[in-house]
Amino acid sequence: MPVIDYSKLQVSQGALPPVKVITALAGATGITVSYKTNTGIADVSASDQVVAFGKTLEGELIIARKARGGEAVNTILIPYQDISASDVVCCYVVAVREDGTQVSNSMYTTVS
Repeated sequence: MPVIDYSKLQVSQGALPPVKVITALAGATGITVSYKTNTGIADVSASDQVVAFGKTLEGELIIARKARGGEAVNTILIPYQDISASDVVCCYVVAVREDGTQVSNSMYTTVS
């Protein structure tokens, strides 16, 4: 039976600098993804949107988005009650220009 290696799958490709994921942790309220905002890099804006999404074993697509933020490190929560790392098939993070005109390459992340 064929198996997809999600770590090698790219779901978006674009000109924006990618989001640098630090950790992705499953817990009682969902998946909390910590990332470097990299606002000191050219073409990165605190108003860019960070989109984080995952797929559960049951096939549900869970998604969240928020402004990248101006702090050095920020977090985004993908809400899903009482999720564990074993419930997650894959998880990705993408940056999107606030007006939707540009995206970054997708970044696959493991969930602990």
